[in-house]
Amino acid sequence: METGRGLRMIEVAVIVFGAAVAFGLGRGLRIPVMPLLIVAGLLFSLTGLLDDREVVGAMLEMGLTFLVFTAGLEMAPSRVREQVGAVWRVGLAQFVLLGGLAMVVLWLGGQSVEESLYVALAVAASSTLVVVRLLRQRRQIFEPLGRMLIGVLLLQDVLIILGLVIVSGLAEGPAVVLQRVGGGTLVMGLAALLYWQVLPRLIDRYEDDDEIGLLIVVATLFAMLGLASLVSVPIIVGAFAAGLALSSFPTNALVRGLIGPLIDFFMALFFVALGAFLVVPSPEELRVGLGLVVLLWVVTPVVVVLVAERAGFTTRGAVEAGLLLAQTSEFSLVVALQGVTSGQLSEGTLTIITLVTVVTIGLTPWISGRGLVRLGMRLHPRPRAVEGSTDREDHVVVIGLGVAGAMLMEKIQAAQMQAVGLDYDPGEVSNLRERGYQVVWGDADDPRALDALNLGGARAVFITTGRLSHVEQVAERVGEETPIWVNLMDDSQVSACEAVGAHTVNYSRASSRRVMAWFESLNSGEASS
Repeated sequence: METGRGLRMIEVAVIVFGAAVAFGLGRGLRIPVMPLLIVAGLLFSLTGLLDDREVVGAMLEMGLTFLVFTAGLEMAPSRVREQVGAVWRVGLAQFVLLGGLAMVVLWLGGQSVEESLYVALAVAASSTLVVVRLLRQRRQIFEPLGRMLIGVLLLQDVLIILGLVIVSGLAEGPAVVLQRVGGGTLVMGLAALLYWQVLPRLIDRYEDDDEIGLLIVVATLFAMLGLASLVSVPIIVGAFAAGLALSSFPTNALVRGLIGPLIDFFMALFFVALGAFLVVPSPEELRVGLGLVVLLWVVTPVVVVLVAERAGFTTRGAVEAGLLLAQTSEFSLVVALQGVTSGQLSEGTLTIITLVTVVTIGLTPWISGRGLVRLGMRLHPRPRAVEGSTDREDHVVVIGLGVAGAMLMEKIQAAQMQAVGLDYDPGEVSNLRERGYQVVWGDADDPRALDALNLGGARAVFITTGRLSHVEQVAERVGEETPIWVNLMDDSQVSACEAVGAHTVNYSRASSRRVMAWFESLNSGEASS
């Protein structure tokens, strides 16, 4: 008995050791850590160090729970209110067309209907964790494009959860399918109630007490897992629902602060254990995997671009959205593992789905980079036209019409100077045009939009987007004496902006000075009284 426990602890230690080595290599080489974790697990399995499927399966289940919980935690429904129409169009078009094509191809290739359904679900949605991380890095998460993408990811995750509930019950008959759909609806409905009415208030009340906050988070997670088990739906439905219930801002930020390291630990264990579950793919399986990768990289961008443009996005925004969504999801692994556990999917198919996920997720930062976005714009046969232009001279240009940009337009007009703005958010453009301002609708990364501003005749240019690429393109078009002012959130790009002749304003520092001035005025007022 003690020997068996000792062997199990050794295998747990091997998984933890593999995760530590993979993280170290990933940070040292600056490459995605997920493929390294999976390769570590595969190598340990081939060498016989992870033969106990019971231990590996337990690690998979624990890691899977936290993986899906984290995905739900990133999905705040309130972020996407203004993009609901675009979310439904883009999300459904990608999910249905991509999943449908994958299912037909596999079914015609001789796979069973159930196995084809599993693979279709696995490739139909994009990675929440990867896309959200890239949006944060690029500071686009609160822009219209970022809000639309988050909405698409949320919709697709919910569709995958629903599809998994249905597919997992097919072998047991229609009555079981209906029962599980009802159970899944109950779990998600409770998550919505907690999201809107309960948890934000509860977390806010105890935000200064980490112990109680941690208990609330853990209790929510285990309660939703227990409910999912009680109504006979996969526990990942409960894990996702728990994350979704805690996803509102700032609740999600507090949750990440409380259990962030724990989430990272169990996710690392999950990917190492997943690698240990894989088998060496056959040449035929490799061909199928390559075909799915090509399908993702070709079909997803085309579909998303066509639909996103019709939903009101610029060509550049639509191209970037299509490339950001051109990968499979962490839910792909969830679907595949559920299929293997239920006996409806072979381990070879699990390997195919894992390989496709690793390749597409690992290459997403490069696929969605600025160079390929520009290439996609050049290859577009009929890019959407820029709306509006100006032939004014000695005018002031404002690029980016958020809160700061709109205030600048007001100040410039109040100073009896001519102002021309540029933004790609149709709502902001319409609002400012109704108020009498001249605004061009287009993307600052689109040369046609910059040409429409007549930058060569501008008196001054203000850039509130904070992107170095916008500064560089504007600097190429303005006269030598035309000042360029750039609004930055930190000092990381000051040198690069000043190297092209731009003046920089640190927005956060300027804001903090105003807050301190206000605070000091309060103190002086109290002192005088």
